[in-house]
Amino acid sequence: LEDYGRGAGYYEKALAIDKSLQNALGEGNCHWGISQAFAALGDRDHAIMRAQEALKAFQKIKHPNAKKTLAKLQEWKAADAGAPTG
Repeated sequence: LEDYGRGAGYYEKALAIDKSLQNALGEGNCHWGISQAFAALGDRDHAIMRAQEALKAFQKIKHPNAKKTLAKLQEWKAADAGAPTG
């Protein structure tokens, strides 16, 4: 599990660089990677937040990863909707 946290940290550093370069594809890829780390750590809420950011970046440049990202978001949200509360 430590590796997922470490990986997310590296993605955060890369994200800062991609933002400074206005590299939407890099930003999308970083947000996606961070979302996957959060998902692996069991933090679905943060995974969804980051996947939504990835989706925005991919849609901005009309990248094919937008479709995959949207599908995963829908899957996570559907799973959350079916999860028992309380």
